[in-house]
Amino acid sequence: MQGTLTGLLLEAHRVADCGRGFRPGRGDVLQVRIEHVAIEGPMGVLAFRLFSSLSLERLGCDFALAGAGPAARFERAEGQIELECAARRYGAAFSRPGNGPVHQVYATRFAGPGRIALGTDDRLGVIGALGALALRASPVEIAAALAGEPVEIPRPEVVAVKLFGRAPEWVSGDDVVLELERRFALTRPEGRVLEFHVIEPEGLAFAARWTVARRAVELGAIAGLFASDEAARRALRQQGREADWKPLAGDPDAAPNALEVDFSNLEPLLRGGERREVHLVRDRSGRPVDGVCVGPELPLEELARFAERFRGRQADPRVAVTVSVSSRQTRATAAKAGLIAMLRRAGIRVLADENGRSPGVHAGRGIGLACGFADATGLSGRWHGAGPETCAAAALAGEVVDPRTLPALRLEESGAIVIDDRLLVRSFGDAGAANENGERPEPPPEGSALSGPMRGVVLLKLGDEVGADRFLPRGARLRPLGLRVDALADFAFAGVDRGFRSRADAHGGGWIVAGRGFGGGPRREQVGLVAVRLGLRAILALGFDPRFRRMMLQHGILTLRFLADGDYADVNSGDELEISDLPEGLEAGKPLVVRNLTRGAQYALHHDLDTAGMEVLRAGGLLATTRRRRRTSAS
Repeated sequence: MQGTLTGLLLEAHRVADCGRGFRPGRGDVLQVRIEHVAIEGPMGVLAFRLFSSLSLERLGCDFALAGAGPAARFERAEGQIELECAARRYGAAFSRPGNGPVHQVYATRFAGPGRIALGTDDRLGVIGALGALALRASPVEIAAALAGEPVEIPRPEVVAVKLFGRAPEWVSGDDVVLELERRFALTRPEGRVLEFHVIEPEGLAFAARWTVARRAVELGAIAGLFASDEAARRALRQQGREADWKPLAGDPDAAPNALEVDFSNLEPLLRGGERREVHLVRDRSGRPVDGVCVGPELPLEELARFAERFRGRQADPRVAVTVSVSSRQTRATAAKAGLIAMLRRAGIRVLADENGRSPGVHAGRGIGLACGFADATGLSGRWHGAGPETCAAAALAGEVVDPRTLPALRLEESGAIVIDDRLLVRSFGDAGAANENGERPEPPPEGSALSGPMRGVVLLKLGDEVGADRFLPRGARLRPLGLRVDALADFAFAGVDRGFRSRADAHGGGWIVAGRGFGGGPRREQVGLVAVRLGLRAILALGFDPRFRRMMLQHGILTLRFLADGDYADVNSGDELEISDLPEGLEAGKPLVVRNLTRGAQYALHHDLDTAGMEVLRAGGLLATTRRRRRTSAS
């Protein structure tokens, strides 16, 4: 990683080469200082609630931006009020409803080359177009970062993606990602940073870089990162922030792994079909298209190109075309340039949509083409992912058409971007800020310190591949509960054992036993909070999803791995288990002995924790560790 742009950024922010969790198994672990935090919606509320439990008056990081986010993410207006009050109280900036998704607001108004930002949304990776690194973290980690604590990451491997030549007119960021998806079909860049090197100056437009950086996570990467060059400088100048620019670049030959993409060999692609594979557009030419959906993640420059395709023309009447525009800045600039009016005259429906996750259900008989969505690789049903030029060609013709057959565009000089920060509240700390009822919300539950032997009843035994959605189901019944942890706890394992909550309460908590792959699926912070509320002290399994196991550690819950299938088979619900040599017996590389008091048996299980991870567990979780460290440093 030495000599890469990723290595330069991490080295400039490195605090120590020490762990704070599980042994990573490959490479070492870094602790890096976080300069900026960008959060929104319920997870932003949760992060501030967790931060408030540290009893600090001000933020410890350089800058934080909290965004209301799409209104649909808040079931009650109180959530938005609480988030704004917390931002005012602790000195964070707040982006009010209607300003746009926080990742777009942060990228345009605050991001800069050389910075590392932390958030809960993968879309924050868009800042990689500016030469900045975005890391995704849990609300617990964000709360610690708000206090000024470093964040732990495994030292990542870097894949250098060398982009040769100059991108043709039809090539967008979505087209580049489709080509990369085809290249990575067999070996995804899991746990790696994709470092993009535009070999020829001006070889790829900044708008395309914006999309490529945002979508790098969809390919399996940690992040996508471009050099900070003249294209990034112009982008910041348009935002009135050229002073934030500085040149940054890495050595394209420093990474041990490399991939070469020659723009002269690119062909238009689309992704879809039963197997969700990437296909050449020319192999699908002529297929009827009756829906085209342009999502709110499409950059302004590519939105302008899409709109220009309809200057003086109408969309095919057989095709339902929808364009969503998210941020307030993009809407105002597009309206001023006449793009919105041009689209509407072409018979295209224009919406103000801040969500941008999915185009919805396509019910037509033909296929649908979509671009500019946050989860483009997850388009389902009859939707096909494509570039904006391919979408425009299909909207005009009513069928799949190679966009290279479209006439060249004569784009007029674009006007200045409309900069209006009236919905940005910049606070320097308001200790009196509180919710409408004058009360501060109670902080979420925290785990208990590991201060002696652990004993408890096995509340539930599960089989293999039980995901986090079985621990805490999703659905319309739970959505209104939001962050009400006690109410959510009523639904823990509801689809498996309806009496789980009452049994956990009757025993004052207990243990869970599971098979392989426990806790897989999408990460939901409420699962960890519910586990603490139910009094779970330990989970024993044949195998864990790594992200789930890390979340349990952050909440102070011990996870142990069976060494033998027979030991797992020997334990049943209702058995009373004990670990007698705690906390003294918790040592790196040493198994813990669990005694089954009901059956008179004992088992050796691995905890796989490093030294710092054991410190977190002994303290009762990451926030308790943060609190202890701050007390120690202050004394």
